[in-house]
Amino acid sequence: MRVGSYSMMGTKHKVNQDSFFVKNAGKKILCFVADGMGGHNAGDVASRAAVEIIGSVKNYDKKTVLNAINEANSNIKSMSECDSSLEGMGTTLVLAVLNGENGYIVNVGDSRAYGVNRTVVKQISTDHSYVQNLIDEGKITAEQAKNHPMKNVITKALGVSDSIEPAVRDLTVGKDDIILLCSDGVSGSVSDEEIKLCCFENIPETAAENLCRLAVKNGATDDVTAIIIRMN
Repeated sequence: MRVGSYSMMGTKHKVNQDSFFVKNAGKKILCFVADGMGGHNAGDVASRAAVEIIGSVKNYDKKTVLNAINEANSNIKSMSECDSSLEGMGTTLVLAVLNGENGYIVNVGDSRAYGVNRTVVKQISTDHSYVQNLIDEGKITAEQAKNHPMKNVITKALGVSDSIEPAVRDLTVGKDDIILLCSDGVSGSVSDEEIKLCCFENIPETAAENLCRLAVKNGATDDVTAIIIRMN
């Protein structure tokens, strides 16, 4: 497996509030993207706290990782309650663990995981967002959601509630498959076709950077982060 990652600041922040983590130990990989939210630099504080806590796990089994996510949730919430300058901060999370061809995806909020092959780009994660709820209720279509005025309103984030219930999905990947983890700055600004072209025309390191730069070129104002995992 080969992993590439890249992150860059958008135009609406003074610091990059996205954080990411990559640990590639051959056939075993832990990667995640955290998209912070909050005034001033509070989003940056929240996403970095998620990286420090979740990235410190030694075992990648679901129980250990989910316990670390809950610890990060409690820690971020506690910091926001103890420091008025951090009040209301939180962070999304999308995480992938792979052990050979098997693994799992965890997500909280609207940072996304995609499965990419040469014929299709498929969203693996499920957004925790207002518009996703509307889609699930049959009130709008996925196409209408792309331009909905409340498309950036999320319903879950680390650090906002006393407890958190992440979405967890098992994963099996094949030869030449690609897993993309990204913040909504990327997913909201690049098309499926652009994702596929970037992923397969470049090595993962270049592809991740190109996706982020393309998102900004396409009009993204939010911070943009991408991690690309390509199977051998």
